[in-house]
Amino acid sequence: MSRKVADRDIEQLLAALEDGNISEDGLEDESDDEESFVSNARELIQELKDEDAEDHEAAPSDQSLIQDFPGSMQEDHEHHVEFDKRKLLWKKDSLLYDESKIIHQPSTTGPAITELDTPYKCFLHYFTPDFLQKIVDETNLYAVQKNPSISFTTTVGELKKFIGILLFMSVEHFPSARSYWHSKFGYDPVKSVMPVNRFEMIRSYLHFNDNNKHLPRDHSDHDRLHKIRPVIEQLNTTFSSVAIDQRLSIDEQMCSTKIAHFLKQYLPNKPHKWGYKLFVLCNLMGYAYRFEVYSGQEEKKKNQPMNLISE
Repeated sequence: MSRKVADRDIEQLLAALEDGNISEDGLEDESDDEESFVSNARELIQELKDEDAEDHEAAPSDQSLIQDFPGSMQEDHEHHVEFDKRKLLWKKDSLLYDESKIIHQPSTTGPAITELDTPYKCFLHYFTPDFLQKIVDETNLYAVQKNPSISFTTTVGELKKFIGILLFMSVEHFPSARSYWHSKFGYDPVKSVMPVNRFEMIRSYLHFNDNNKHLPRDHSDHDRLHKIRPVIEQLNTTFSSVAIDQRLSIDEQMCSTKIAHFLKQYLPNKPHKWGYKLFVLCNLMGYAYRFEVYSGQEEKKKNQPMNLISE
């Protein structure tokens, strides 16, 4: 009998709790006399606005926070709150098509490279006469600095022959440099241009920059690529003279070599895994607009990131 009474009491308590007559701690809910319930959403919104107005009037310290915002921002905020999405109207209109805004316009102009109809003209386009003369001057200067007792001088014409021999050697591979001048198995286009002793002498004195201008390693502006810096700048200038395409690619490229050098890198995913690493900006056809030889992270100057695109 007592168990049935207990179950009935529990049911009454649950029913009273659901009706809101008592709170969860067993006390009667005295908020019915203080709060009034609204019948629809419009009255609820109006009541919330009235409460907000009373709160702003009761708390004058919050007025300073409102005044800190600019008037335009406060007006935009109030306009955004009072904006009614039901008043938004969509209108049908034709799409304005401007072809100039979607077609890529090259930012740089330069000589038409398609007019260079011979390999020699292409070579002179990149190795200009002024640049070749600079190489000759630096080579003659280095020869005097290295061995003043030997009167060595070269000319632009002899330098062109030397570079031509290097181009032949990059295509026709022999065991060594002197093998091209072999009396029986030599390469006639090379032997007929220059004697082997003269070739080796030019190769030993060939220079592109003045060593006296090379800053020491402890200097903040020390450049590991000082000896070939004029070549990099000259090629980047002539490469970037061609109009830049819309679709570009920036990737690493290996200049393979077998020599032992501290700038030599290893990239296992490249066809030539060992060599000098270059960062190249090129188009889809493989033409390189600019390149930069990687010389170590410590060579990067502060706040001066590498710029592959010329301004």
